[in-house]
Amino acid sequence: MAVPEHERHPVSLLSLGSRSAATFAGDALVLGIAPGAGDDPATLVGADLPKKALSHLGSLLAALEPSTAVGSTTTVAAVPGVAARRVVLVGLGGEEDDRPVTE
Repeated sequence: MAVPEHERHPVSLLSLGSRSAATFAGDALVLGIAPGAGDDPATLVGADLPKKALSHLGSLLAALEPSTAVGSTTTVAAVPGVAARRVVLVGLGGEEDDRPVTE
């Protein structure tokens, strides 16, 4: 039996919407991180998530100290209060970069 063309070359699907990101039940929820202030190595940018998800991610950011360089990624699984299977944290850069954190 032949495999259909769309199954031989899978593509990513990007979904945009106005509801809370926590309700997205896909493979990965992508969130931006920027350099933190003081002792915080990184901070989430514009994340509309439940308190338990923010608390969990805040603890992970402190423990993992992920890179916030533009385009860097850190993947975490099973975030409480988030329907997606994993959360991908993407570095947005900061003042040391030539580009602004957000446009």
